[in-house]
Amino acid sequence: MMRRALALLLAAMVWGMSGCAGEGEAPAENKSEQTSAGTVASGVKPGEWTMDLEAAKAVAAERDLPILLWFTGSDWCGYCQAMERDVFAREEWEEYAAETLILVSLDFPRFTKLEPAEYRARNERLKSKYEVEGLPTFVVLDSDGKTVLSKFGVSEPIEPFSFIKSVGAARRARAKERDALLGSLGEKEAAAYKASLVSLTAAESEFNAWLASRPQRTPENEVRFNDYMKRIPVLKAQLEKRELEGAVRALARQQAAGDLAVLAQAAETLEKLEALRSARDDLANWLLGMPPVTDQTRKRYLALKRALDERVRALRGE
Repeated sequence: MMRRALALLLAAMVWGMSGCAGEGEAPAENKSEQTSAGTVASGVKPGEWTMDLEAAKAVAAERDLPILLWFTGSDWCGYCQAMERDVFAREEWEEYAAETLILVSLDFPRFTKLEPAEYRARNERLKSKYEVEGLPTFVVLDSDGKTVLSKFGVSEPIEPFSFIKSVGAARRARAKERDALLGSLGEKEAAAYKASLVSLTAAESEFNAWLASRPQRTPENEVRFNDYMKRIPVLKAQLEKRELEGAVRALARQQAAGDLAVLAQAAETLEKLEALRSARDDLANWLLGMPPVTDQTRKRYLALKRALDERVRALRGE
């Protein structure tokens, strides 16, 4: 039913994948030792996990860096252990976090004791404060240690670059990061970015307010729901494209002249990837429409497949 679909969609928007929420779930492998995240209680450094939130706030304010809170179940939550193994232990993540984030883990173990003991009550208070319902959950705070920039759960695929993208979206909510992005764009591109951001924010706010009103299943509401499902991804794609352009230009200004050709090639590759994705989506969406088998649809299929093949060859440089 539509109401159930809306509820599921809202949950997906808030949490991504479901993670380890239930108390009755079978635990993952019962580890006798605490995981590496959350072992540092003093000497806070960017990119290194600590349990000492107050010390982390002090360093964040001093370095003007956002704080990533990781609500985890180190000895029972399978998704938490996957994040530890497949993201946080990877060189790509460590390199990124060392320059951009203060990391704080808030552990909720079931089979081992969390030390020091006073963190147990504190972690429960923070879990309630940030309305954490499932693990893992990530909350990104600004450098003031108060302003919430983003809150999200785990999502597939569990690998460094996808998670870096989620964190980057939170960092762009900071005025400092947003100004840097706008500065990397030309005047026209910056204006287009601002317009895209306003449009996306308005569409998402409107959609969330509509969901909160618990709309009834009617033909009109189904049309409206489908319109949101088409419009919001398009707005997100437009915004992401301009953010990619800004990131490439920002990197170009920091590289030696000999590297500019490589970055220009990267920008061209991004455009080819976008064209490939568009052609792929066109073919997939058309096939998912279950078209009837006729001479005309065979021609349409061949045309869409030919467009996809051409973009694959262009990406390969053929």
